[in-house]
Amino acid sequence: MTRTTNRYLTGVVTGLLALSLGACASKGEKQAKKEAGPAALGYTILNNRGEPLYCKQIRPTGSNVARSTRCLTAAEWHDAQESDQRALYELRRSYDYPSTRR
Repeated sequence: MTRTTNRYLTGVVTGLLALSLGACASKGEKQAKKEAGPAALGYTILNNRGEPLYCKQIRPTGSNVARSTRCLTAAEWHDAQESDQRALYELRRSYDYPSTRR
């Protein structure tokens, strides 16, 4: 191999190694956030008669100023998330995509 080819291959291998290490680090950060608990995700935990409530500040669509606080149990947050996902799925499914044929 020539010196130029060797430098090129070294650069490619170094770049691929950096990308793979970066991907591993970002996965590790995401996993660490999940394991850190609700506080790391922006929730405040309150006690309501022995049952934990997870409170989060919500911004209405179109506003960066107005905020409201929403407090739900873990099951209620899970149900709300599933409901939102179902609504989004139905919206996407019902959308009539324009044809790409001429």
